[in-house]
Amino acid sequence: MKTRNTLEIKKNSLLAWDVLGNQFGNIEEWASIISQSNAFGASNFTGALFSERTVLGKNGESVHSLTDYNTDDMSLAYKVTSGAPPFAQNIGAEWKVSPVGDESCEVSVELHVDFKPGIPQEKQNEAQQFLSMSGEQILEELKHYVETGKQHPRKVASMKT
Repeated sequence: MKTRNTLEIKKNSLLAWDVLGNQFGNIEEWASIISQSNAFGASNFTGALFSERTVLGKNGESVHSLTDYNTDDMSLAYKVTSGAPPFAQNIGAEWKVSPVGDESCEVSVELHVDFKPGIPQEKQNEAQQFLSMSGEQILEELKHYVETGKQHPRKVASMKT
């Protein structure tokens, strides 16, 4: 199952890529679902200073391991190698920043999940809706952070709880 969300950001694509790609380990700075994050590991990709990140969210800790990182294409992909949700056999994401003129860009995120055998269709549908909504929210938060330099109100509220 895959979900894809796209959003235009009214800032230069290099700025959006800096936050998304170069600061891969700092997602807790702008994403409300993440309270802590840290990049680590020797890089397997040109331009990356790391190969993985740990993230701590409401559902516990997980590890995201890069499967692709391309500074020229401003894209990255990762899979969750530890701490995946109990319904998922494989889960990961692909991010891409695409220039739209000099001072605007489009950012897309594709989330993909392979469900464990035996997961009822109803639960798969719920997971798909949740991932689609999560993709929309995380893009909104990234957009706000890149355009204003400040955390989205949802992120600020999440830090108070």
